[in-house]
Amino acid sequence: MQFNADRPSPGSYVHYHITSANKTAIGSHVMQFVQHKLVKLRALERDGEELLLEYTLLAQQMQGTIQIHEWAADMDELQSPLILALDNSGQLKDIRNFATLQQKWADFFAARMQKKYKHLKEAADNMIAETAKLLKDKQRFMQAFEGYSAWRFFFRDNYAEKKPLERKPFVLKQYFGTVDLPLLMESRWEEEYELHHHRYSLENNAMLDAAQFDRKAFARMLKDLTGVFNISADLEVSMEEQFHYNGAHWLTHAEMFLETKVSDWYGIIGAHTLAQVSEAEARHPEKLFQAEAEA
Repeated sequence: MQFNADRPSPGSYVHYHITSANKTAIGSHVMQFVQHKLVKLRALERDGEELLLEYTLLAQQMQGTIQIHEWAADMDELQSPLILALDNSGQLKDIRNFATLQQKWADFFAARMQKKYKHLKEAADNMIAETAKLLKDKQRFMQAFEGYSAWRFFFRDNYAEKKPLERKPFVLKQYFGTVDLPLLMESRWEEEYELHHHRYSLENNAMLDAAQFDRKAFARMLKDLTGVFNISADLEVSMEEQFHYNGAHWLTHAEMFLETKVSDWYGIIGAHTLAQVSEAEARHPEKLFQAEAEA
């Protein structure tokens, strides 16, 4: 038996509270952040070729240990609203209002960043120059949406027919700088029918695809990062994901977790949660963020 999770109907919309947390440790040096976002996702159009979604960032809160985390939050503000075109496999195929982002940057956003980060001098100039360059290359700009971030909640192969159990390769491109992270993923789909209720759920678990992993390139990356030779490149990977959909084909809640580490001296942990919230709750994002922080 196969399951088919269709796409949300044009005109329908939802509000989501998304929390992203990341911790990168290199020896005793630790960089981490926690970001809360309240977003609105609206289905605009749907045909046999694509689904158009409007993504709007309504509020956010960033707590990070280095300046680049604050810059990332500013870039999230620049990227709102977005008109996203997804293909029939649920993957991002286009950003329809890309020209609007370019104009927004040129009209006032670049000047705002220059003023805000003037105390960083050369570093700020470099970040602004790189962002301007990125906004001239649409395909490169879109590649930033392909990593292991909260965007994965929305760009997924949700809409094709699915078997109850699937095993297949999954590659996170350039996860370690220029080095890919190849995984073997097991996916389990379930469909539940109750009176006036119809729900789907998907659970993913993955392990390192050792045969496809470029361990030599990874070892070189570690050497460049630490300046230490004869370094261990034995990578451990843990990945778990859960996605739950309602009968209207919107996510209701979801979790993603990925940990990669080499012994106790190098590791990256990324965790993302999503919860659908009501319109009443969406009017008070500060309460959502505070409740999450206290949980």
